[in-house]
Amino acid sequence: MEREVINKKVVRPMMRDDAPAIARILAQSPEAAQWSPLEMLPDVGASVVSSTEILIDANEQDNEITGLVVVRTASCEVEVLNLAVLPSWRRRGVARELLLAAFSSARSAGARRAFLEVRESNLGARAFYLHIGFTEVGRRRAYYRNPSEDAMILVRVLDE
Repeated sequence: MEREVINKKVVRPMMRDDAPAIARILAQSPEAAQWSPLEMLPDVGASVVSSTEILIDANEQDNEITGLVVVRTASCEVEVLNLAVLPSWRRRGVARELLLAAFSSARSAGARRAFLEVRESNLGARAFYLHIGFTEVGRRRAYYRNPSEDAMILVRVLDE
């Protein structure tokens, strides 16, 4: 994916050198999936049928990485696997920018719907997702661990 400037920020794929900054974001985002940043690097030679994309939002002025989204596109669907933003950058549109960039890329690959799971107790995230057009369509019982908790399944039709 080529660099895309959105609201004076750069949304671009993750690179190996971004791993320390991604680790810092995840350490400050306990509600996000705590994966190793190096495990999130895009697969080399990912198939056309299923690919994983990591986008980061970097402040254009000082190149500070402010957030990340991890998505997997398969056929006509894109799944949001992880989303995290530095606490000091939350409520400034970073998560929205990241998701919209990921959805644009997924639409280009043929995706028509986006899915995600979110902890039932994560009311802030649920409100955010509903605000940007997701709707709750189901639940996965005891999907999360530590503590055990249901996941709410959300879907959004991707705009043409």
